Amino acid sequence: MCGKLVVSLALLAAFTVCTFGFELTEEGKKHLQECQGKHSISPDEVVAAVKDKKLPESENGKCFMECVMEKFGVLNDGKFDPEKAKSIASGKIGNKPELLEKVNTVIDKCNAEVSNPGKCEYGVGLAKCAMKYAKEMNISEIPIGN
Repeated sequence: MCGKLVVSLALLAAFTVCTFGFELTEEGKKHLQECQGKHSISPDEVVAAVKDKKLPESENGKCFMECVMEKFGVLNDGKFDPEKAKSIASGKIGNKPELLEKVNTVIDKCNAEVSNPGKCEYGVGLAKCAMKYAKEMNISEIPIGN
């Protein structure tokens, strides 16, 4: 499994999983493996997410993304938890207040703009939103992980 995943939040797991640099701990790798097994996502799709910042298009890929977000606590019962996302960000980039402020702004904007359209579409929607605002705010890869 890749040691670094650039997806989208995830951040934060799709937010960060899809948008920001996501350095994974052993626990993080375990979460990815569990979700990969549960949703049968191909290794090629994971590699595309990492290398090309390409969001998943298959149903299994989208469900994998949401599974990862759930494992990291960014999604709970179909709802985005912006405070959990901010907490993870603060733990990793709290020593960079200007960057943290930008990341928190992205989290707040996407929380306000993206609703849960249904099965396995929420994570992708959050990630697209995060990628859009990250680009606008000149946020590149950020080391975030659990």
